[in-house]
Amino acid sequence: MTSKERVLAALNHEEADRVPIWTLIDNAAVLRHFAPEDFDFSQLSGEDAGDAVLELTHHACRGLGIDVTFVCDTWPVNPFPRETAKTVTSADTSYVASLADLKNHTPEIDSYDDIARVFVPSLRSAQEIVGPQTLLVSQGSSAIEGIRALLGLELCCLAIYDAPRDMARIMDAYTELQRTKAQVYADHIDAPAYQVSCDIGFKTGTFFSPDFLRREAFPRLKRELEPIKQAGMKVIFHSDGNLMEVLDDLVDVGIDALNPVETTAGMDLGAIKKRYGKNLAFVGNVDANIATNGTPDDVVAEVRRCIRQAAKGGGLLIDSGAGEIFPDFPVENVIAMCDAVRRFGRYPIAE
Repeated sequence: MTSKERVLAALNHEEADRVPIWTLIDNAAVLRHFAPEDFDFSQLSGEDAGDAVLELTHHACRGLGIDVTFVCDTWPVNPFPRETAKTVTSADTSYVASLADLKNHTPEIDSYDDIARVFVPSLRSAQEIVGPQTLLVSQGSSAIEGIRALLGLELCCLAIYDAPRDMARIMDAYTELQRTKAQVYADHIDAPAYQVSCDIGFKTGTFFSPDFLRREAFPRLKRELEPIKQAGMKVIFHSDGNLMEVLDDLVDVGIDALNPVETTAGMDLGAIKKRYGKNLAFVGNVDANIATNGTPDDVVAEVRRCIRQAAKGGGLLIDSGAGEIFPDFPVENVIAMCDAVRRFGRYPIAE
């Protein structure tokens, strides 16, 4: 089977020839390991750094047997050290510093044509570089993630109660932006799926109350994803953390698959498969702690656990429980993970 056939079978809850592998390689050591001997690494600090990373991704995905990878909108993650601006952002970074600033803030929203002019050729080029063996899809954002990045988590939580109208106004603008990006993707990109980043969880629950998410975030998310659903593409929802309180809501939104099903946050893949296996596929859930600190044998055992708990009947795509291959995953563990999928993930699944 081709990667596309394998992935679509899994997302449609059908058994393919084997369990697919879906991940992003944010790991310079892995990319170096699979790089051609004559690869010019000086490209990584030049104007063509993005294409160079994509070329390395192509070789690594081919060597590991990865079926699907993704870029964030059109930009590949570049894990290599390089000279950058001195500004450093993190989860605590905010671009609006106060509720007064929020009141005066008006987001700039690009038009369909402006988005298509940049997005379509960039993503098609990325697909050509990474393919044809490996599929490349886009990861978009969401209104709730956009406003959290704009305000920072602390101010965002204050705004829910002290500036709800301004928060709703900004979220509405972000909703239309993400919906337009999704429409461009649906209209112009040949891909079986679309991943949406909506990080709302931490280890014991959601950042925001389930009531707030149901009232403000999920209806907007559903609107953002309408073009994807109408095009018949599959929606993969990415959020780390424990999402058990809102899984029913996410099914109602219309997502098709959940990524990464984080074991270390109390997400029990076997139990979730039994409860939601008719509605959701699962992209995960190799424990990131084991992938980081375990031996290759530990990683193989962890992959076998995932396959045993969720592969039968389709609906499983293997990824790390972090949603990507992080920089601190040893190369030998990444190889062990992918080799184990190819060895033990063949249908019919052995007991």
